[in-house]
Amino acid sequence: MLAAGSAALVSLFVATAPWTIAGRPVSRLSAILVAAFLLLGLGLVVPAWRAQAGRLLDAEIRISKGALLAGTCAAAALCGAALFSRFAALELSAWDTTIFFDRPIAATLSGGTFPILATGRSYLGVHASYVLFAFLPFYAIAKTPFWLLASHVLAVAAGAAMGYRFFRRILGDDAAAALLGAAFLLNSFTARSVQYGFHPEGLYPVALFGVGYGLIAKRRPLLAASAVLALSVKEDSMLLLGGIGLAGAIFHKPRRDGILLAAAAVAVFIASTRIVMPAASGGPADRPLYAVYWSSWGPTLPTAAAEMARHPIRLAGRLAGSGIPSLLESAAFLPIAGPEALLASLPALVPCAAADFEPLRRFGIYYSLPVLPFVFAAAAFGIARLAPHRRRRRLLAFLVLAVSSLDGASYTFRWASPARRDLAAVLESLGGQPAAIQGTLYPHAGYSAAWRPLETGLVRPREAVVLAPATDAYPLTKAELASLETRLTADRRYRRTESPNGIVVFVPSLR
Repeated sequence: MLAAGSAALVSLFVATAPWTIAGRPVSRLSAILVAAFLLLGLGLVVPAWRAQAGRLLDAEIRISKGALLAGTCAAAALCGAALFSRFAALELSAWDTTIFFDRPIAATLSGGTFPILATGRSYLGVHASYVLFAFLPFYAIAKTPFWLLASHVLAVAAGAAMGYRFFRRILGDDAAAALLGAAFLLNSFTARSVQYGFHPEGLYPVALFGVGYGLIAKRRPLLAASAVLALSVKEDSMLLLGGIGLAGAIFHKPRRDGILLAAAAVAVFIASTRIVMPAASGGPADRPLYAVYWSSWGPTLPTAAAEMARHPIRLAGRLAGSGIPSLLESAAFLPIAGPEALLASLPALVPCAAADFEPLRRFGIYYSLPVLPFVFAAAAFGIARLAPHRRRRRLLAFLVLAVSSLDGASYTFRWASPARRDLAAVLESLGGQPAAIQGTLYPHAGYSAAWRPLETGLVRPREAVVLAPATDAYPLTKAELASLETRLTADRRYRRTESPNGIVVFVPSLR
């Protein structure tokens, strides 16, 4: 009864958020989750409910395929409500969804291969993300970023569902596995990744959980399909699958499955980094664009890796100050008791945590998605090791759920921005004139080659400028955006107009 009431409260909030209570906005899911957990806590106070909770902890619980499908749809609804509300609120910047994925995919239909408009080079020169080809048929139907956002939501929800299957295999209990699956979905790192917008890394959880499940359950078709999906995401899948293959060869028989998995990952990595990426970027194979993230270790990736190996004390210090403790803490430190999964994570976890680039080192934005499945797999192995009985496994899984749900940022639901309604008319009034458009407006601006995202305070000659000063200024600071608006307002070469809902347009004189 209390569990049903808590679930109903959360579902009502997701369906109708954001709320206003006593004149104050309530937009974070974490606030409602606190109320839901307090409601569950009543079961420890009322004797009759406490006895019912005890029986529930010991009861045989089976989750049907239909219930799993319903849970996956609910997970997708949660992620979608948060992400699309951010999009409608003009808080989803053009970086990275629009500039690196949406526009390049759309441009591929007119020739080229995922060209990044700002550089003219293919995205395949940045990362070997073969999965982007799968979006071309959808963009042929309609050019819209909704394909990317919807796929991101569905991928994360499917990751939670595949995680449930993997956890159930480890724990032998549907209820404990469902609690861990919900914990992965509600984890603060997952929530941050979902709300950042589309990135191919969003496919890693479902792929990696599928690889792990296929490996330990000896389901080779699932193992192969999941491995192919992981390999299509990015070239760094070699680190992820190589780690799983190594751990599989050590802890699971037959060992050849793990060895073949690692060998396939290495082969695809070599092809991607030695053939595909250099051809698309025109750069050397050992120095991809992102090698700068490890520049303090060496000028190339091989030299950086060798430097880490030669200086273990420096490396240990870098790891201690990284986001690894936060990742472990978000799962109540139970992953420490699951060394087999943590061992599998090391080839990816260590380089990320040792990086100079702060978001990567802290596993911020979407950078947690490749390693978070290992953290939760380790938590599942840890629970199985620490709690041999069903009741204790469920209690520990619930502990992970509570910590994941309430630790750090959560899903946030936003009010739609009225300025979005003005954008089409504003852009139409430009008549195809070249324009620099603020990053929060650019994802909604369509696919005209005459328009570019506003990246700096510098404006090109004969170029209009379209701003939404009340929204996020990124990549400019608020002060830089305000300075640009003030400067253009004072410049007599520009005519300033403002839409009813706050879009400011500066049109240059073409004389």
